[in-house]
Amino acid sequence: MQSGPAVDVARVMRQRQLPWNTTVDERGTVMHRYGFKGVPAFVVIDAHGRLRTPSMGYTTEIGMRLRLWWASLTSLLDSQGMAVAG
Repeated sequence: MQSGPAVDVARVMRQRQLPWNTTVDERGTVMHRYGFKGVPAFVVIDAHGRLRTPSMGYTTEIGMRLRLWWASLTSLLDSQGMAVAG
């Protein structure tokens, strides 16, 4: 399961000016490691390998951007020893 060839995904990312890193999981390695059951999946994985804001199915661009913002905020708060619900 995948979104298409990596070169096509990279082209769309550039065209839409989407600034985040993307993984095309051709062999399903990431999907199985994190237990995803379908595609498309939009998941933020922080620097410590923790899942932040996983979602399955269609996600709007603003939804992706908000999830990235929330993930960076919760990761920052976690690093300062502050718990965040949700």
